[in-house]
Amino acid sequence: IEATGSRFGTVERRKLFQPKFQQAMNEVRDRNPSFDFFGGRVWTNKGVRYISREDGGDEDSDGEEESELDPLLASLLSSSLPSSEEKREKEDLDEVLLMESDEVDAAYPLQRLERIVAENCPGEGDLDTTTTPTAESQDSAVAVGLLLPPEKIDLAAVDAYCDASEAGDATALAALVSFVGSRKGPLPARRNALAFLGGTAGLMENNDNEDLIFAAVTGAFRSERSPAMRRTAGDALSDLGDDRAVPHAIDVLRQDRSKLVQWRAARILGELASSAEAASVLETLAATATDDGYAFEVAFEIRDALRKVRGRLNGGDNDNTIATGPMWKQIQEGTRK
Repeated sequence: IEATGSRFGTVERRKLFQPKFQQAMNEVRDRNPSFDFFGGRVWTNKGVRYISREDGGDEDSDGEEESELDPLLASLLSSSLPSSEEKREKEDLDEVLLMESDEVDAAYPLQRLERIVAENCPGEGDLDTTTTPTAESQDSAVAVGLLLPPEKIDLAAVDAYCDASEAGDATALAALVSFVGSRKGPLPARRNALAFLGGTAGLMENNDNEDLIFAAVTGAFRSERSPAMRRTAGDALSDLGDDRAVPHAIDVLRQDRSKLVQWRAARILGELASSAEAASVLETLAATATDDGYAFEVAFEIRDALRKVRGRLNGGDNDNTIATGPMWKQIQEGTRK
């Protein structure tokens, strides 16, 4: 597993230490000596991790302390920096790698590893796929349409539902939406589900699915207990690129106490807002940002959002028009301003 810090480009790696992974590799090697473990290997992007220290740490619905790294906004995470910022970044990366290792461990229970071994060694010790799926065999659960209740969904289930959703399984997609909206289950599993829903922009075949996804993501943006989860929901909302997010972002910017979340709300307004009403709200917030206690970085983002909204309202020639939409789309279309 590899993690990279954005401030200094620090790169840290960690091997999976759980014996079950090495045992599975050894079994494949013994049963299929010609199998190429590393052929075509590519890195899988697992997204952004946030560490939320500003409020003394929140707890999720299961009582687990939230602790995740934000490589985009490290300057927002603490009012006092350590003597060595590079050392702090390395420590944060080590913490994230440990968490990610635990998540990979949870996402690959023994039954899932056994299934992978069987798939790569056909004809030898294949699993009986007729057994009733359990919480540790979610791939089979999706395949036969047996979905778990939200409180029993874990990382392995989310992986399975995401894969099935990408293949067009509407039932699996509905399970992810329900899971995000439930605020139940392990926090890392909810985070991964949120990130996946944000990545569905433009992939939905009907407006009903889009509405359900939007409602689940905005609900998490406004109501998750953990600031890091609300920020992850904000990232997903930005990725969706739906301008219905504007009033939600305004409310969050006004009401949320987390600098991490406030910054994301202001950035959403800069990406999607284009109305005179939004400009008026931003003008008021920009004028009183310091008195209202907004952090410098948040106040800067509010003013930048106001600049962009004014630019859209004023129009002008094509060279001066401020692009609208999430950053990934602006970059993809070459319209970033």
